[in-house]
Amino acid sequence: MKQRRIYLVGAGMGTLLSLTGQAKQAIEESEFLFGAARLLAPYQELGRCAEPIYQAGKIAEYLDAHPDIRTAAVLLSGDIGFYSGAKQLADAFKNEEVVGIPGISSVQYFFAKLQLPWESVHLMSLHGREQNLLAALRRHPKIFLLTGTDHSVNVICGMLCRYGYGQAKIVVGENLSYPEERFLHGTAKEFARLETAPLSVMLIERAEDSEHPAVPGIDDREFIRGKVPMTKSEVRSVSISKLRLCRNDVVYDIGAGTGSVSVEAALIAEQGQVYAVEYQPEAVSLIRQNAEKFGCSNVHVVKGKAPEALEPLPPPTRVFIGGSSGNLQGIFRCLTEKTGFFRLVLNAVTLETLQGAVTYLEQLGFSDTEIVQVAVTDLKTVGKYHMMDAKNPVFIVKSVWNKKEEM
Repeated sequence: MKQRRIYLVGAGMGTLLSLTGQAKQAIEESEFLFGAARLLAPYQELGRCAEPIYQAGKIAEYLDAHPDIRTAAVLLSGDIGFYSGAKQLADAFKNEEVVGIPGISSVQYFFAKLQLPWESVHLMSLHGREQNLLAALRRHPKIFLLTGTDHSVNVICGMLCRYGYGQAKIVVGENLSYPEERFLHGTAKEFARLETAPLSVMLIERAEDSEHPAVPGIDDREFIRGKVPMTKSEVRSVSISKLRLCRNDVVYDIGAGTGSVSVEAALIAEQGQVYAVEYQPEAVSLIRQNAEKFGCSNVHVVKGKAPEALEPLPPPTRVFIGGSSGNLQGIFRCLTEKTGFFRLVLNAVTLETLQGAVTYLEQLGFSDTEIVQVAVTDLKTVGKYHMMDAKNPVFIVKSVWNKKEEM
């Protein structure tokens, strides 16, 4: 039997006027139309045969049940190459003749209406997906964003305010191409309580003075302190480098203190998650404050002691231990039971902690263990004199748990 033809049609903003000539022709040639109810409505009013489904599996089931349909079109919002389901549909119908038809995306329409260029704007979507908006905003001064049910304009603006971007300039586009279309200009602070239509897009432009310091090795004075111990800048820099963090890592910071390691790890592993484990109330508060100050929405504070507090967490790929409260052996055992691979870095200031760590690592079968000592001496002023002020040396232990190689 001849292959069925499936058009994947970029339907623009959803109105008939935003269709390209190619899209109109593909729709006219199709015996049956699929897509979201909003996109199908104009054609159903014209009496076209259509079914409001857009999931690849359900469309395939429908076509299998109706073999007489030889040409069909799936209408996709905007352009099929910009956050659409076209890839999944193409995979589902790889045995059919699939034809892609481009459409006018919300990006093109939005910026054309504003008469602004968009080649230097970073494009993102929070519509049915999770992305680290704050990490992107640190790298890109302008971001175009598709909003979603759980990430409405006011929710996003509220988060921006919480993490220090309250003065970011915002342009909101609602109901693009529809009679109710409108554009709103303001700041994140002004829009934190704004109710908008579900079909909204945003342009976010941060202030030039809202950039955060480069990492690693953020100056200790940048962190909100207290009487809680903190891994100092020089030691933190070496420890972070030993972790060899990647963008998508899941990181445990055990005994997180003020959260300085958590913050730096979150800034590097910007598409990953960092779990700051700490039981002291003052430290828990400081971690939250520092995470907000540095715009790290991917830092999750876990109040409790390890190893018990680690049980509900997802398996880590990187682990930093700044404090163990005497539970080092139990922490190691818990970690090795959670996952087949992770890289571990531990800071020890006493010989007993160092000896215990080395012993447990050998007993449990860790590999590639390295130990370095970092001794930092600062210059301080005493009256009219300048003297060197030596800090306590810190042992930095790096090791790897890799039971995947044995499988």
